[in-house]
Amino acid sequence: MNQFRVRQGLPKLHMHPLLTQEAAQHSADMAEHRVAFGHDGFAQRIAHLQKKIQTAQGGAENVAYNYKTAKIVAEGWIKSPGHRRNILGRYNQTGIGIVRDKSGKLYFTQLFLKA
Repeated sequence: MNQFRVRQGLPKLHMHPLLTQEAAQHSADMAEHRVAFGHDGFAQRIAHLQKKIQTAQGGAENVAYNYKTAKIVAEGWIKSPGHRRNILGRYNQTGIGIVRDKSGKLYFTQLFLKA
């Protein structure tokens, strides 16, 4: 994602451990069917992060599943207008969580935040 952002004249995103933790938890929740695939609980995830990171503003999330590699997911997100808008947003922090379910499918979550 950072290579794509830099090619678009934007600064790199910094990996933030709290965003990574939240993204991994959401991927695990989807993989274990505690929540449906999608953005259920997004507002709560962002509110939780904003409490922990007091300078945090805004937020966005991309999710995907059943792709073989993170590279394929990233390429798909870049081609999708909504996902691309998140990638190119005015964010400076990110976290990525990837979890495999019992059948071997991968669940991907990427969170974005400005802090």
